[in-house]
Amino acid sequence: MIAVNYAAREFGVKRDDNPKEALIKCPNIRLVHVATYEEGDQEAKYHEKPSSFTHKVSLEHYRKEVFISFMHSFFFEGKKAKNSTLFH
Repeated sequence: MIAVNYAAREFGVKRDDNPKEALIKCPNIRLVHVATYEEGDQEAKYHEKPSSFTHKVSLEHYRKEVFISFMHSFFFEGKKAKNSTLFH
């Protein structure tokens, strides 16, 4: 898992948990499949069964969303925002 929100953390879910462990700790958790790179890929894809040993997570989507959130917060709300506060 690449990220765990505060609600799941309250159930004891941690980043190093595998999906089965996370589901046991928090039965209502929503696991989201992310695009990954496999060796030789030129762009990120949604592979059927990615492995942490053979695939690298693509952070492009998250970087884009952080940028959009920051720009919205800065220009429309007149605030300076930290990355850690953008997804609350």
